[in-house]
Amino acid sequence: AVNGQTPGTGMFAWPTRPTRLELLGQKGGGLLAYNSSTITAVNTNVVVSSTGSTYGALANHSSSLNLTGGSITMTGTNSDVGAGIARSDRSSANVQGTEIETQNPFAGVWAYGNSELTAQDMTVTTKGADSIALLIDLNSRSEAENSTIKALGSGSVALMATTNARFSDQGSTFTTSGANSNAVEVRGDSVAELSGATVQADGPNNIGARLTGNNPQLSMTGVSLSSAGTGASLRGVT
Repeated sequence: AVNGQTPGTGMFAWPTRPTRLELLGQKGGGLLAYNSSTITAVNTNVVVSSTGSTYGALANHSSSLNLTGGSITMTGTNSDVGAGIARSDRSSANVQGTEIETQNPFAGVWAYGNSELTAQDMTVTTKGADSIALLIDLNSRSEAENSTIKALGSGSVALMATTNARFSDQGSTFTTSGANSNAVEVRGDSVAELSGATVQADGPNNIGARLTGNNPQLSMTGVSLSSAGTGASLRGVT
């Protein structure tokens, strides 16, 4: 129990003063909200170094994460999950001003399975090859504003919406710099709406915006789009 709360139940508010939480080992994670519970963390710095399945902050089974400020740093390089913030099974996360960085593959922030993500002034940086900085997946919904999303490794994606996902954004920046990467990718029956955003694909053979699969939709209003490779690509769209 922490402050009288059993992990996985009830509501827990992390201290508002700057706090550092560091975890080392093969498996595990930082903040876990599970089974209809809520975690609120303010100015909390989470560092996770692992060689196995891990997460920085996870909301699962109808739970909620509320993060303000602070940071999540994932230093493991061989992770099965490796998400800075992962949520699934009808959970939700509200992220304001938090910095998230991962060196391992997979995702910086992942919304999965009918979950909801609201982000404001969030910074996400993934450094691993074949990683996704912001992944909205499987019937999940997300709204972002004035955030910075960067995928630096080769074969990576800054923003991906896939499998009937919905994403809307106002004024954020989506950047890739590794080779063969996509700044924005919309797949299979998903919808992404960008307004006043900056989409920048700097690496060789990069694509600014890529649509693929069955009925993807991308709407861009007042968007600055630049690419070292292809500005926009419709590949296999049906």
